[in-house]
Amino acid sequence: MILSGIENPWTFQKLGEEKIDWPKISIVTPSLNQGSYLEAAMSSVLSQQYPNLEYIVIDGGSTDGSQKIIEKNAHQISYWISEPDRGMYHAINKGFSHATGEIFGWINASDMLMPWSLWVVGQIFAQNSNLEWLTSIFPIRFGENGLPVSCRELQGHNKDLFYEGRCHIQQESTFWKKKLWLQSGGLNDKDYHFAGDFELWSRFYDYAELCSVNIPLGGNRYHNLQKSASPEYKTEYRKILNSGTINKKKCRYLIRKLHLQEIPKIRVLVNRLAGYQMRFIQSRLSGASAIWDSRTENRFV
Repeated sequence: MILSGIENPWTFQKLGEEKIDWPKISIVTPSLNQGSYLEAAMSSVLSQQYPNLEYIVIDGGSTDGSQKIIEKNAHQISYWISEPDRGMYHAINKGFSHATGEIFGWINASDMLMPWSLWVVGQIFAQNSNLEWLTSIFPIRFGENGLPVSCRELQGHNKDLFYEGRCHIQQESTFWKKKLWLQSGGLNDKDYHFAGDFELWSRFYDYAELCSVNIPLGGNRYHNLQKSASPEYKTEYRKILNSGTINKKKCRYLIRKLHLQEIPKIRVLVNRLAGYQMRFIQSRLSGASAIWDSRTENRFV
């Protein structure tokens, strides 16, 4: 679903004057020797002056002066620590274990949020109580100097495209409710070190449909140490996409979409192959059968 009709993001300061019960947003920034970019990432969060922000920074024991940058902004940070960890996803899990907000998101130390993102995200969640997670259809890319170099419009997001590997969900632009994080179990920091966000989205989809927003919310920065541009990321991404878990989810989704559970012989076969009781599928159809009439109709308009 694409949310439209949101206030002009370039007037985000006026949103603070509205009578909105701003939800508490917890943002985590993991960092390890990213001192060249860390201050810009932190500023992209703190400079928004969102009225109900919890900002958490988890440093992995940097030796490049990052700790001084964090200390300089410590009065605006809810929690921070600098100690060795088991990698980025372990640091993020550690950060969210201290989070008390209603809405979660993370921004890596080299990436940035847009100046209005927290206000827009807070407004959307405040006005849409059934919403579980959202992302932008306008992913931004920054050059190494921090200036935008690209912005492309996506056609929206839905589950079947995601399982086919043709639905990009930009991590920097994605926010979700704490409840969804707890239901899904957080990031798998033991098996994945590069594409763990993609694996997390696959588990989010088990519980809720993704809402697409027609406003840029964040972006990632191109630089030499960027994990998402590494060969290891692509290898891990393909491994997740072709895993038995994802293939089973593809099967289950196709069953629901084509109403195959209504054919007795197929119902028996699918119960055996998918390990999935058809009565559970049927119980979900009453609320889901009208959702997917096309690949791109998942929208609020």
